[in-house]
Amino acid sequence: MRENQKQRERRYLDRFRECYADFPSGEIVHSERPDFILLSDDLRLGIEVSEVFQPGPDHGGSPQAQESLQTRTLHIASDIHLRNGGPFVDVAIQFARASDLTKRRVDRLARDLAELVGESRAEIGEVIRLGDEDDLPEEIASLRIFRLPSLSRSHWNAAGAITVPRLDPPAIQDILNRKTSLLPGYLNHCDVCWLLLIADGFQFSGSVDVSESAYHHAFDSPFDRVLFFQVYERRIIRLFTFAPLVRDV
Repeated sequence: MRENQKQRERRYLDRFRECYADFPSGEIVHSERPDFILLSDDLRLGIEVSEVFQPGPDHGGSPQAQESLQTRTLHIASDIHLRNGGPFVDVAIQFARASDLTKRRVDRLARDLAELVGESRAEIGEVIRLGDEDDLPEEIASLRIFRLPSLSRSHWNAAGAITVPRLDPPAIQDILNRKTSLLPGYLNHCDVCWLLLIADGFQFSGSVDVSESAYHHAFDSPFDRVLFFQVYERRIIRLFTFAPLVRDV
């Protein structure tokens, strides 16, 4: 069963709680404004969870939208390959960064990929690689097909990203500004509120880091704490913030 947004946010918060030594003790309850409230004997601590994604290109098409279309394409291609009676294979596909995948192209591309894999006729233990010299769809940079005798099901995966973008202080401040206007509403339900920024890292779109300059930058934010949590690396960065008359926990 696919997890919904609230379940994903709670998973992030539980992982963060395991990693952050200064996390207060108490009961976490679900809320909406903010996402969670931690109840302790003397404090109602609000925690707003916000995912951070890689910035999209100037011409549109966010990384997370591309990632979703790519995943859908591979699922369809795998199903077609199975229906055609193809053997279990491990397939790794590098999507071309210069060519965005569109919804209109998903079904056609999935059929083309299933046909390429089926026509490869890889022998057991054989690795077949297709690249620039081969006739690949424009959205595909390379294709690797590996047939293992131990496979009990097929695996179709998109190759990972090579570079991880770093957010500079202005980009981080923009994220904080979008949340600032919501804080008064949050404080109707809690005494103080933290902002937890999530960079998942397990998916291409969520592979984000902060620049070195952000470690020493003073950000303008009324949240009591702003924490940047890289889930894959289990790494937490507490950003330095200032705001008049806001006390720390």
